[in-house]
Amino acid sequence: MADVYRIFGAEMSPYSVKVRSYFRYKAIPHQWVLRSGIQDSTPIIDAMERLYPEPSIHPADPVANFISALIEEFGDEWGNKWMFHYRWARDVDQISAAGPIARMRGPAADEEKHAGFAGQVRARMVERVWFVGSNAVTAPQIEAGFIDMLGLLDAQAISVSGARFTRCGPIRPPAPSSAAARRMCWIGCIACCGRRRKARSRRGRRLSRR
Repeated sequence: MADVYRIFGAEMSPYSVKVRSYFRYKAIPHQWVLRSGIQDSTPIIDAMERLYPEPSIHPADPVANFISALIEEFGDEWGNKWMFHYRWARDVDQISAAGPIARMRGPAADEEKHAGFAGQVRARMVERVWFVGSNAVTAPQIEAGFIDMLGLLDAQAISVSGARFTRCGPIRPPAPSSAAARRMCWIGCIACCGRRRKARSRRGRRLSRR
C-alpha cells in the first residue's frame, strides 16, 4: 500500500506516541503532524494491524497472545500512574514536563508568554496528581513498582517490544533527579524500535535492487 497516513499527535501524548511507535515498527508510511488532541491509540493500532498484518504484533500462541494483551492493558491503565507521578510529583519534573506542553500550545510565543503558558499547564496538572493516587504516602510504592516493572521487562525485552505496544514505552523520561532516571534507557526502546526496524527495511530494499 502506498498510502501515507497522517498521525495527529504530540510528543507529550503517550497515546499518539504509542501509535507512532507502532507505525515505525511496521514501516508503514506516515507523516507525524504535531497537534494537540485526543488519541484512542489501541483501536488505531488494531485497525492498522488488519491492513498491515506482517510482521504481526500478536503472538501466534493463544496464551502468549492473552498475556500480550494483558500487558498492553496494564500499561494503558496502571502506567498512567507512573506517567503522572514522574511528570508532576516533583518540582524539577513539573518544569521539565510543562515547558514542552506549553510550547506546543504556543509555538511562536515569546519567553514571557511561554512562561505564563507553562505556569498554567503546571498548575492545572499538579492539581490532578491526586486523582491517580500519587501522594507523599504512595510515592515510594509507585516508584518501586516502576523499577520492578523495568526489571521484569528487561528479561522479556525482545518479545515485548516485538509484540504489543503499551504506554510504558512513551512515558516521558523523568528529570535527572528522579529515582528512576538511570533506568530510562530501556523505556526508549519501544518508542525507537520501529525507527531502527524501518532503517533496516530501507537498507534491505536498497540491497535487493542491486
